[in-house]
Amino acid sequence: MFRQEGLCPVYARHGHSAEGLASCLALLRRHGYRLVSVADLFRELREGIRPRPGTVAFSVDDGYRDFCRVGASVFQRYDCPVTVFLVTGVIDDRGWFWWDTVEYLLGQTACSQMTLPLGNEVVRCEWKNGRERAGVAVTLLNALKRVKERDRLSALAQLPALLRVHLPDRPPNRFASMTWDEVRQCAAAGVTFGPHTVTSPILSRTTDEQAEFEIQESWNRVRAETSACVPVFCYPQGDSWSFSVRERTFARRAGLVGALSAVPGYATVLEFNRDDGAYTLPRFGYPDDRFSFVQVVTGVERVKARVRRMFGA
Repeated sequence: MFRQEGLCPVYARHGHSAEGLASCLALLRRHGYRLVSVADLFRELREGIRPRPGTVAFSVDDGYRDFCRVGASVFQRYDCPVTVFLVTGVIDDRGWFWWDTVEYLLGQTACSQMTLPLGNEVVRCEWKNGRERAGVAVTLLNALKRVKERDRLSALAQLPALLRVHLPDRPPNRFASMTWDEVRQCAAAGVTFGPHTVTSPILSRTTDEQAEFEIQESWNRVRAETSACVPVFCYPQGDSWSFSVRERTFARRAGLVGALSAVPGYATVLEFNRDDGAYTLPRFGYPDDRFSFVQVVTGVERVKARVRRMFGA
């Protein structure tokens, strides 16, 4: 299974080019790969049906507007099912994805240094050029993901004043999410949708109450706004440290039949039906280059993983 984080031909660092996606989908169609939906993949795995070699499912995280304007038509052109996982509170508020506020503020500031209280620590950064500024953004985002939710929110609230930049209530188009009308427009073209929390926190850094709310409420909102909904959750960040048994329990309690991680790997019947396997399904990130894409879909990555295990790498 592949996941993408948006499709944008201009701002490539936010996603992947439409032309590159079209090339990869054309390759899959030309060589007879079986393109299935997330819903069908989960159904087959649950029924013990082993996906035949060459089975590929696509998902897109977050729900940026550029997917509706650019990406959806590419998937439709190649008759390729795709499921988009939505951050419902951002859509409801027409607001920002929190990580984009960091990039926007750093991109607009005239400052060249910053000291930011972050939980029990202080993050000190300085930059002299665009490359260093981009590095600071990565460092800061990684730090924000690792702290408790209240500390992350506090730090984000301080950033505009620290960087002396006004943060607009509404994001520029390149940072905007889909609207619910656009969700339904994409649904009419065959796109399906699943829940990806309300505000996209790192769930393992939240309280029990917030974690359960983020999962249940996002599923409630997706079901309320479109009939093209899939009862599969998608963990923000998705690394093994970003969710646990608690989140898997809440997803099951919400009536969701499974959940996707961002841990690289192939979906198998054995792992899916073992313990909480349906709530920890692995996905490969969509590669930036065609060569890496081919290695994943042909199973080369599976062979490489076996070799690494053999030699303890």
